[in-house]
Amino acid sequence: MLLKDKDYIDNEYYAHNRRFFRVIGLWEYQTSLKKLVYVCTINFMIVIGLYQQMKKILYHIKHDWDELVNKPELIILKKYAYVSRLYTVTIAVCFYLYIAFLVFPSLLSNFRYIFGAIRETELVLPITFNVKNQMRYYLELSLQCINISVLCTVGVANYSMFIAVIQHACALFNIIM
Repeated sequence: MLLKDKDYIDNEYYAHNRRFFRVIGLWEYQTSLKKLVYVCTINFMIVIGLYQQMKKILYHIKHDWDELVNKPELIILKKYAYVSRLYTVTIAVCFYLYIAFLVFPSLLSNFRYIFGAIRETELVLPITFNVKNQMRYYLELSLQCINISVLCTVGVANYSMFIAVIQHACALFNIIM
């Protein structure tokens, strides 16, 4: 049976995904101002809620480290914290290597343009800019590199904190057993 264009998305298996994506504004390319305000408000409330929840989780982790004075419990906690640290370093290295490989072609294109090997330069993210104004090109390239680095850092921080919280929970479950 062949499915029509949107039939596979509108079936009951994707109902929850569709609702969640509508809440955050990623479904059917919502464009009206009312929908945009709605999505921004929902996302802002989610960020505030997650911030408070994250503070509680970090306080609980600190409290666990302060309260566990038994040597075997600390060894278990340190073992899982060490694994979390290794994952964090691995995640950071992978993310930043990805950024380096993403930015490198634009930098290489820039050097090739300077030495006359090519006639046009390329940005990391394809946007239109005035080719005749090289100062604007360097500004755009710098802004894109900075923005990508900041977003990468946010991604590393969030993902590594997720791993750290999961590892801490695993350590606590291991202590209980």
